[in-house]
Amino acid sequence: MLERGVTISDIEFVLENYTTSFTSGYDSTELRSMFPDGRVLKVWILGSIPLVEPVIIKSVAWMEFDDV
Repeated sequence: MLERGVTISDIEFVLENYTTSFTSGYDSTELRSMFPDGRVLKVWILGSIPLVEPVIIKSVAWMEFDDV
């Protein structure tokens, strides 16, 4: 996560404040949340929403403009 510039608090923010979710196959869901500075973080979790603990994080990435 650190090599992608994502902190644990960034991930927690998305898990608590996601505005968009997509089923991404392989029993995964992508969550997206916009931060106050305009950046959007994508978090892929195992399973679907609603979130059930423990939440297993598969991957994270900041959204790039070419992702839109």
